[in-house]
Amino acid sequence: MVQLNEQGNRYEWSRASEEDGIPNGYVMALKANGWKKGKSEGASVLYMKGNNKIDLITTTKQLEILRVK
Repeated sequence: MVQLNEQGNRYEWSRASEEDGIPNGYVMALKANGWKKGKSEGASVLYMKGNNKIDLITTTKQLEILRVK
């Protein structure tokens, strides 16, 4: 973990890429845990599970997971 704040977390992850998005294995893990993919815009992808929403943002070697209100 590189940064932690009340909005979410930022992780250093060599597999993360702005061009290729979230690695497929991570997408499968999200789906297996009940998260449904919503809209995506550039490097940002919205996921929903019940009343919870997160915004996953991938940049070169970093993954950001932000809570959406």
